[in-house]
Amino acid sequence: IKLVSLNVNGMNNPVKRSKVLATLKKEKAQVLFLQETHLPQQEHEKLKRFGFRNAFYSSYKTRQKRGVAILITNAVQFECYKEIRDKEGRYVLVKGKLKNKVVTLINV
Repeated sequence: IKLVSLNVNGMNNPVKRSKVLATLKKEKAQVLFLQETHLPQQEHEKLKRFGFRNAFYSSYKTRQKRGVAILITNAVQFECYKEIRDKEGRYVLVKGKLKNKVVTLINV
């Protein structure tokens, strides 16, 4: 499994979002930990369109700041057991089975 952690310093611009995700796909990253996404909830949901059915995130409600996401590519087997997210966009924790092994993924 190839894991990548990246501080994207904002992904509100659709062009930047596409470039970042295309680069990470080119690198064959399978599990992405993104920090400082600065995206509201509905924009985080759009990340699923880029081939990440398993997208877990935490958004800050009132402003475009903070925000973290864990994205798992569709090519990797993942079954989510539990998800815990901070209401202020500071962390997301996901427990599940990744390629038949129980894992806990945390992004802060």
